[in-house]
Order: sequence, then C-alpha cells, then structure tokens
Amino acid sequence: MRPQTELNFLSLKKNIPLSATVELTRRCPYSCLHCYLPETRGLKKIPTKTELTAAELGRIFGELRKLGAMSLALTGGEPFLREDLPEICALAVKHNLDAAIYTSLYPANPALLEKIRETGLKKLEISLYGRKKVYERVTGKKNSFKTVMENLKTAGRQGFKIKIKTPLLSLNGGEIRWLRSFCERNSYSLGIDPQLAPGNDGSLKNLSFAAKRKDLESLFKKTWFKPEKNPDGAQSGDNPVCGAGRNVISIDPYGNVYPCLQLPLAAGNVKKETLSRIWKESVKLEKLRRLLSRPPGECLKCALLSLCPRCPGISYLRGGDPRHAYEDACLMAKISRKMI
Repeated sequence: MRPQTELNFLSLKKNIPLSATVELTRRCPYSCLHCYLPETRGLKKIPTKTELTAAELGRIFGELRKLGAMSLALTGGEPFLREDLPEICALAVKHNLDAAIYTSLYPANPALLEKIRETGLKKLEISLYGRKKVYERVTGKKNSFKTVMENLKTAGRQGFKIKIKTPLLSLNGGEIRWLRSFCERNSYSLGIDPQLAPGNDGSLKNLSFAAKRKDLESLFKKTWFKPEKNPDGAQSGDNPVCGAGRNVISIDPYGNVYPCLQLPLAAGNVKKETLSRIWKESVKLEKLRRLLSRPPGECLKCALLSLCPRCPGISYLRGGDPRHAYEDACLMAKISRKMI
C-alpha cells in the first residue's frame, strides 16, 4: 500500500481531519450564476461584523494542527476582500499548514500578492470559467476578465503555484479546450468539476446552469480528465462513502463547524467551545459518520457503484438526506462506464 493511501485510510478510521476548509468571508465582488452561496447572489444579508478575527483564526489553525490537519483551503466568498489576509496567511504558515487561497483573484493587486508571498504561502487556486464573454456572463462583472488576467500574470511572476478551477456549466462547455490550452501554456494545473452544488439555502435555481449531457460526455472522453486507477486496488475495512466529518472539516466565517463545505449541517461553533471538543464529542458528527459508513440501500447492488460520483452534501441539499440518491450522479456513472 502506498504511504498516501495508508494515511488516507488511517485518517478515515481515526477521524483525523487531514483536510480543512475555512471560509474567511461571504463577501464577494461577483454574483456568479452558479454559486451555491445565497449571500453572493444577493439572496441573503452578509453579517460582516461577526466574521472570525485573525486572532480567532490563528487559534483555530493551531487547534486544527493539533487534531492532525495538514492542508488548509482559505476560501470565501472572496478571501482578498479581507484586509487582514496577509496576517491570516502568516498564521496558517506559522502552524505548518499547507495552505492555499481559493479566489477569483479579481480584487488582488501586485503589492497585496507580494505581501502574501512573503508570508510563505505559495498556492493559489483560481476560478476561471473561460474567455472574456463567457467569464463575464458567469460572474456578472463587466471588464473583470482583463483584471484577472493581469493579476494572474503578476502572481505567476511572483512564483505562486497556480491551479485553475472551473465547474462544467451549460455556458462554458465550449471553453474547456481553451482553458486546457491556457493552462498548458502557462504551466498551471487545471481542475474541472462536472457536478454543480445546489444553493446552501436549499434553492435549486442555480442548477439550471448545470452542464448538459453532451458536454459531460465530451469531457469524460478526454484522456487527461479520466482519473487514474488506484494502484493499491480495492481496500477492505473502514471505507466510508465520503470523508466528510472524518478526514475533512469545514468552518464558516462565523465560526460554525461543518463536516464539509458542501454539507451544511452545523456541529458546533468555535466561538462557544473548542474545535477539539466539537470534533471529538459532537453527537451530530458521530451520527453522520455512522450514516455515511455505507451507500444508500438502493445503491448497494448497483453495478455502477464504483463509478458513482455521488456527493453526500449534494444529496442533502437536493433531498434533505446525505444518503439521497440523485439522478445527476447516476447519469455521470453511466457516462463513465461508456468511456472506460
């Protein structure tokens, strides 16, 4: 067994939150059509005064490290709207967390990027949906594409390790080839998510922008998109459906602790009790861990189970139950079978 596979299974068995996501703010200069946050689409008020302070975040980073966390995603909203972002980055690095900022990069500037680089944080994961026309249609922000391209060039010159990310949408299926070429030219990595998450408020309206079947089939045909087979083969033992609440943890800007960014079932709040106590003693988390120990009953005998990309968070948002089997996951499993 490879060391990384062994570590993954150990963390699942021992409930070690290797991967942490911390939302720094729900504020955002964009109002993206597909966004799962109702705040960024103007559907919910943003209580900025209650965002976790840098000092509180530093304490949380320390607790995360003691619990065994290794990687940290600093996300939003838009993290670059936090005036204290360099201080926050420095605290993450101080606690030896492998941190990355998830950003549009739109509000960044050379001086701010340089301050962040000086903290020792080296990773940026940037949302990009295609070229100017498509990008600004998705973000709702005119003339934003040029600014992001300029900031990308600056970040590259400053030595940041850059990953471009995009969800596959009905609007950007024709942009995937350009995105792939753009990343290759600039030595960026590329991540494409074929699934679209519903709104955290339960709204399914943003799913009208989900990718069409033809675009999914086109993406799944790409040799570079197909995941590599696990060289360790199938594993036995404690192998839950998902790592949510086991080796994955998420914290929102107001201190609420979730099993995952996409699974909005709050287990506690770090402003009221320690993160360690929430993680180890939460009845809600323990119930969820048991719930996700096996696939839904109707899926157990499915011949496509090993190919199914079902996300318990999306299941919860779409059906009110983390074990809900939704049609889009079944469709992607069927497409995957055809492409093997």
